[in-house]
Amino acid sequence: MAANEPPRHSIAPNIADEDTFRPTTDHPPPLGRQSLSGRPSRLSIYEQIFKPRWKPWSPRRVVASTMAFGLLMGALVVLFPKLVSITKVHIFRTAATMAVVPAEQAPTVAPALTAGVERADAALVRKGRSPLAGGLLMIPPAFASTDGRYDLVIHFHGNTDLVEESYDRIPLNAVVVIMNLGNGSGPYEDRFANPLALPEVLGRVQTTMEKRGLRTPARSRLALSAWSAGYGAVLRILEQPALADQVDAVVLLDGIHCGYKPQSTELQLERIAPFERFARAAIDHGKLFSITHSEITPIGNYAGTRVTTDALLQLVGVERTLGGETPPQVALTSIDGVIAKKSIRPLVPRSEAHSGGLHVRGYVGDQPEHHTMHLIEMSVTALPDLVHHWAAPAGAIEAK
Repeated sequence: MAANEPPRHSIAPNIADEDTFRPTTDHPPPLGRQSLSGRPSRLSIYEQIFKPRWKPWSPRRVVASTMAFGLLMGALVVLFPKLVSITKVHIFRTAATMAVVPAEQAPTVAPALTAGVERADAALVRKGRSPLAGGLLMIPPAFASTDGRYDLVIHFHGNTDLVEESYDRIPLNAVVVIMNLGNGSGPYEDRFANPLALPEVLGRVQTTMEKRGLRTPARSRLALSAWSAGYGAVLRILEQPALADQVDAVVLLDGIHCGYKPQSTELQLERIAPFERFARAAIDHGKLFSITHSEITPIGNYAGTRVTTDALLQLVGVERTLGGETPPQVALTSIDGVIAKKSIRPLVPRSEAHSGGLHVRGYVGDQPEHHTMHLIEMSVTALPDLVHHWAAPAGAIEAK
C-alpha cells in the first residue's frame, strides 16, 4: 500500500439514485394521449372503450366452451321438432275452430260429444297437402270430426288440382288421398296387386292425420274412386277378398275395361269378376258402385268402357234405360290454362241403369275430349252418389 493512499474502508461508497427518480421509459409518451392540462385526451378515451381487453384462451377453456356449445346444439335438435309442433297447434287452433261448414253440409253432432269436451278436430291443420306413400292427402272444407273418426276416399289418376277442387265443391265429410302413378293401368295394377300396398297407404293416412292434429284418429268408411287408367288399382284391390271387404264404395269415371280372348272379340269376363262381385254387393248389401262411361272404342286388344259396362250389367241382370239427367255445368278454376276452352264438351246423357247401390250413367262422345269431361264433371255426375251414400256421419259406422 502506498504511503499517501487512504485506507480502503474510508473510500465513500457509490450510492445509486432511488427508483422513484428513474425514468419509467426511455421514450417520450406519444403525442395526443394526454392533454397539457393533464386530462385524458380523445385518443386515450377511444382506446379505453374500443381496444380489445380479452386475453388469449387457454386450451382448457377452449375444450370447455366447445363441450357446452355441443350440449346446447344437441338440446335444440331434440326439442326443436316438439316446439314446432306446439307452435303449429297454437297458430292453427283458432283457424281450425273458426272453420265454417255450411249448415246443409254439417254432420249431426252427438250432444254427449260437445258438452264440455273439446272437438277432436279443434287443432286440425286443414290447409295444404301432405305427401304419403306416393300420393297427396288433402282435407276438403266439409270435413268435420267430433270424436276423431273419419271417412276416407282414395282417388287414382287425374290432374291433382282438378280432383282436389272437385272434392272441395261437394258436401262430402271425408279425407281425400290423390294418387298418380303413371300412364296406363299397368303401374296401378302392379302397385296394388301387392296385398300390402293398400294397408301401407291406410297406415300412412292414420299417421298423417295424427301429425295434422286430429285427436285419436280412427278410420271409418273407405271409398275408391278412379278415372281412366286408375281403374287398374281398384280392380287389383277388389280381387283380394280381405281388402275388398274394407271398401264401402267405388266410383269409376270412364275407367272400366276388359281384355279380349286371344284371336277373338269375346271378352275375358273373368277379368272383371271383382267388379261383378262388388256390383252384386252394391245391389243386395248396401254398398255403392257408381260408373260413368263414354262410347270410345280404344285401339288395342281390350274393350272400351261402354262395352265392358254392358257386359257387367248383363252379368248382374240389370237393364239400361235410354236418357238420363243432364248434369249441371261446372266451372273449375283448375282447368284454366290446362284444358283449351274449345275442348270443353259438356256431358250429354244417353242411357242409365240403377239397382240398389249400383248406378250406371252413359254419355255421348267417342273423342279424347269426351273422355276428359268425365273427370272434369265428376262433382256433378258420380260423386253426388257418394255424398248421398255417406249422408250419415262417419261415426255412425264402426271402423274396420
